[in-house]
Amino acid sequence: MIHRLTFGQCLQELLFIRGWSAAQLAKVLNIDASYVRRWVRGDRTPALHTSYINDITEAICDGLDREYRKATKAALTTLLDQSEADALMGAATLRDRVQHHLHEAQIYTLSLDTTARKNRKPTEGQSVVSQLLEITQVTLRKPNHQPTLQTSPPTHTRELEQLPSVLTNREAILSAAITLLKHAVQNQDTAPDKQIYLTFQSERDYFDGYPELYHEWQQAIIHALRLGWCIHHLCRLNKNVERSLQLVNQILAWTNYSGSYHLYYFTKYGIDFPAQEIILIKGSGAITGYATDQFKEMDAGLYLNETNAVHVIEKYVEQMLRNTEPLIHILSQNDYFELNVTKDRKPGSHCMCMHDLSYLTVPPEIMKKYMSLSISDENERRVH
Repeated sequence: MIHRLTFGQCLQELLFIRGWSAAQLAKVLNIDASYVRRWVRGDRTPALHTSYINDITEAICDGLDREYRKATKAALTTLLDQSEADALMGAATLRDRVQHHLHEAQIYTLSLDTTARKNRKPTEGQSVVSQLLEITQVTLRKPNHQPTLQTSPPTHTRELEQLPSVLTNREAILSAAITLLKHAVQNQDTAPDKQIYLTFQSERDYFDGYPELYHEWQQAIIHALRLGWCIHHLCRLNKNVERSLQLVNQILAWTNYSGSYHLYYFTKYGIDFPAQEIILIKGSGAITGYATDQFKEMDAGLYLNETNAVHVIEKYVEQMLRNTEPLIHILSQNDYFELNVTKDRKPGSHCMCMHDLSYLTVPPEIMKKYMSLSISDENERRVH
C-alpha cells in the first residue's frame, strides 16, 4: 500500500533530494522564504487557483538532464517509484511525475484540512478535492498539457476596462497594478518605449501581507524584463535595516535579464509626509497610491488611463528623477574584471567564482575544501 504524504512532507523530500533549503527554493520562485517554510511545516498549502505546483515542479526538475546531476535524478526517480502505483510508473516524463506527486500530496493535505474545519460544509471540501483530482488526471492523460491558468496567457483587456478609477484598499491597488502591467506587456504597441517607473517611499513594501499577489507581481515583472522592458525604481532610504534588505532582494531578483533594472535614491528630502507611491507604465497607464488612514503605507489609490492624465504623471516622475542618484552601477563582465584587477589584492594563485551578483577570488585550497563539503558525489565534484 502506498504511503500518503502531506504536501509539506512531499516538498521536504524533494528539497532534500535537490540539496536545497526553503530559502533557496523561495529565491527560485521569487517569493518570501517564510512562505516556503510554512509549506514545509504544514502551516499552509498552495491554493487551487495558483501556479505554485507548476513553478515548484519546474524548479525541482531544472537541470536534471545534465551529466553531473545523474545521482540527483536517480534519487528522484527512486522516490517517485516508491510513491506511485505500478500503473503510473513510466507512464509520463519525470517532470509530469513530479507534478503528479505534488498534486496528490496537495489533494491529500487539502482533504485533511477540510475535514478538520467543522464550520465548512462537506460538499465544499469534496468540490475542492474533485477539482484537484480532475486537474491531476488530465495532466497524466496528456503529459504535454498544462492547465489553462498556467500556460495560456490570459487576456487582460477586459479586466483593465473594468478597473475602477478609485481603488479603495491596498489589495485593490496591487491587483490593479498587476493587471495594468500584464496588459501592457501583452500589448506592447501601447507602450513602445517599454518603460516602467516604480516608487518605494513607504515604510513597508507594497506587497507585505499579500504573498500570492507578490508572487504574481514578481512573475509579471520578470516576464517583462525577459522581453526587454526597462524598470526605473525610485526609492527613499532610511535607517530601517529590514527595508534595506528588501531592496537588496529586489536587486537580486530583477537583474541579469534582457531588460534593464535601474535603482535610484532620493538625494533631497522635504518635510515628513504620508506615503505616496506611483506605478507608471509609460504610454499605457498609471496608478497612484496614498496613505489616507495609516501614515506609513498606502491604503487608497487612483487608476489613470486617459492619455493626458498619464502624461501628467510622466512629467511628474521626470521631475522626481532629477532629484535622484543611481544606487547601483551594473558593470559588464569585462568591465568588472578590469575593475577587479585594479581594486583587488596582488595577482596570485586564486580561483574566481560567481556569488550572487559579484565575483569572489578564493585560494584554490579553500575552494577544494568548500566543494568537498558541498558536493558529496566525487564524479559530480570532478565536473565542477
